[in-house]
Amino acid sequence: KEITETLHLKLGNIYLKEGDSRNTELPDNSIDGIITSPPYSIALDYVENDAHSLEDMGYKLNEIREDFIGVRGKGRERVELYNNDMRKSYSEMYRILKPNKYAVIVIGNATYQGQEVKTVEFTVDYMTEIGFKLEKNILKLIFGLYNVMKKFLRRLHHGFSPATAFSY
Repeated sequence: KEITETLHLKLGNIYLKEGDSRNTELPDNSIDGIITSPPYSIALDYVENDAHSLEDMGYKLNEIREDFIGVRGKGRERVELYNNDMRKSYSEMYRILKPNKYAVIVIGNATYQGQEVKTVEFTVDYMTEIGFKLEKNILKLIFGLYNVMKKFLRRLHHGFSPATAFSY
């Protein structure tokens, strides 16, 4: 409250809905802004990593694995499936975002089976191809995560996670 008063910000209403970023079922041009960090599933198997929590919530791991982005397939096929899913997500973001509004994406490159997966380059290339305009790309090394996610960060290319802002 203090921040909103100091900065003279007007807060809007928030509507939360569970869904799939590849098919949101939201109307075209209906969202004022998007902030997201897509899954690093190529480097981190979220189903395996969060198995206990998912099971506690009643999910059957074998059933949900096929719906997760980046955990399907092996080798090069896994990367291709991940990229296809992200194309769907980014296209959906473009469809639902209002004109002249922003999408901020926090993403970093990953290493899978000893090979660098250039997710940042892929994201920038695809999003500009579908009509987004790259506004700013911020390269930032995230130090705080080293203590809690060392294994995960070793898989990320140099641990960099740039924030990339796009406008429509």
